[in-house]
Amino acid sequence: MSNGHSGAAVSAESARRPIIIHYHFFKNAGTSVDAILQRNFGAGWTSREYPPRSTPNAAREFLTANPQIAALSSHTLPLPPPDIPDAEILPILFIRHPLDRLKSAYLFERNQRADTEGSRLARQHDLAGYLRARLAVPGDRSCRNFHVQRLAMAEPADNGTEWERALRAFERLPFIGSVEAFDASLAALEEMAKPWFPEFRVFQARENVSRAPSSIEDRVAQLEDELGPETFEIIAAANADDLELYRRALARYSAPSYSPGSGSTSRTRKIANRDEAAAKKAGAARGRESSDADPKAAWEEDKIAALTLRPARGPGLARVFRERDLRFTSGLSLACGNGRAERELLKLRICERFHGIDSSPEAIAEARQNAQGLDLTYEAADLNRLVLEPGAYDLVLTQNCLHSVLELERLAEQIWRSLKPGGCLWIHDYIGESQFQFSDLRLDIANRILAVLPERYRRDRVHDRILRAIARPKPGALASPFEAVRSADIVPVFSRWFDIEYRHEESAFMGRVCPRGMRANYTETEDGPVIFELLMLIEGLMVEHGILAPHTGQYLMRRKAEPLAGGAPEAEARPLADAEATR
Repeated sequence: MSNGHSGAAVSAESARRPIIIHYHFFKNAGTSVDAILQRNFGAGWTSREYPPRSTPNAAREFLTANPQIAALSSHTLPLPPPDIPDAEILPILFIRHPLDRLKSAYLFERNQRADTEGSRLARQHDLAGYLRARLAVPGDRSCRNFHVQRLAMAEPADNGTEWERALRAFERLPFIGSVEAFDASLAALEEMAKPWFPEFRVFQARENVSRAPSSIEDRVAQLEDELGPETFEIIAAANADDLELYRRALARYSAPSYSPGSGSTSRTRKIANRDEAAAKKAGAARGRESSDADPKAAWEEDKIAALTLRPARGPGLARVFRERDLRFTSGLSLACGNGRAERELLKLRICERFHGIDSSPEAIAEARQNAQGLDLTYEAADLNRLVLEPGAYDLVLTQNCLHSVLELERLAEQIWRSLKPGGCLWIHDYIGESQFQFSDLRLDIANRILAVLPERYRRDRVHDRILRAIARPKPGALASPFEAVRSADIVPVFSRWFDIEYRHEESAFMGRVCPRGMRANYTETEDGPVIFELLMLIEGLMVEHGILAPHTGQYLMRRKAEPLAGGAPEAEARPLADAEATR
């Protein structure tokens, strides 16, 4: 048919001019929906885009001047629907699993030749890097609760929280489809349109598809493998509201796909349950808008803010190894946790196999489960009592664990014996004052900086209080008697057995002035990121010029042929003249 509305409508309101407006959310099957509209309406369908910050009525002049238009599609027209006299606007839109949508958006932007910011980032990064980069752009909502933000625009910003406005729009709009229940959604679309367009028909159309069809469970499981658990959890947290909206849209069509507990494997059930947990976190975060005492929501906010602020500026072990073209056969990972580092280095082909050790049996159980099909083995053991096989490895990793080891000399010797001649040791750890007994100079500088910061930047969201002073903790009051028990001795002790080939040292006061749980304070104002960057610059200069000793260090060390006798000399404890260094 040529225009889709040649017959008599069954509604008494059919005297009003019906206009379908398709809010074409990027990578939400919108091209397929457009194909259906174009086939139904022919020349009566069109698509138009609008500049940023356009009002919802941006389409009114065009639609009023072109009465032949029965359907309009737009990526950029904001809600609510335009107010056009004697017209019945029928808004339609589709919601998709937000994490699956992000993968499709990345593939599309990577392959197109456009000179947009998204396309440039996609060509420069892998998927994890692309998502982190976009999350770090202030005001960029393409990767953070995109659906909720678009729906919330249906009401004025002062009409409640973003989630409240989005949910009211979700309940009020006449048609919201689910990409994961596409066929059932199309049937509902046809039913909604027929009173106004009696000849309207839907048909199967799969246009602009970036990937071959597969179940949503499999796609999200593959996405977690590709991103790694840490980045996956950050992205899920950044889209927790969208995940809840996705679940609600899918429930409208009673589709079994991707409901918690569905799927044929325990892996897909685990992913589904994680989605449900992320949706629950969204509820917790929304509850924070009336009560700021929810520490879990504060931690999630902090993770997301850290992507923008980048409080840790070290390059990471994978980059250090790749820049030096280092390859290893057999690696040992101490305090391995769930095995993320080992899996990453295997994936990058930096090391062929790993053995992991952690003091937590629960972490070892998770690492073993994640290691299925990989050349990885694990065991639970106490690092203070470790006995390692001589000459078994050419790489040893220690990350954020040595500061809790009392028997540093014993462990350093065991690592030295376990490495083959010329083998490498990677250390990334807190190297500041033992048990956080900060120097008078460090406390004076940190407190004077804290005193000039506006109160909004000193708000501790985890404990719901204002940070007013920084003091030395009482050693007996620490969470563990082994917390930072000999952190200041790490570099001097290990320098007896190893030569430092590369170092990156940073952090002198920011861990106290802006600790975890306070970083989101700096992403909520326009000046916040600039203030944070200025503080980072001051801190870096103090470390670089020796005013304050660093708190965090990354070191690539090489096994000495023979260890030094006795205690480490002073020259070994501080930066070496012939060691490559960055700050």
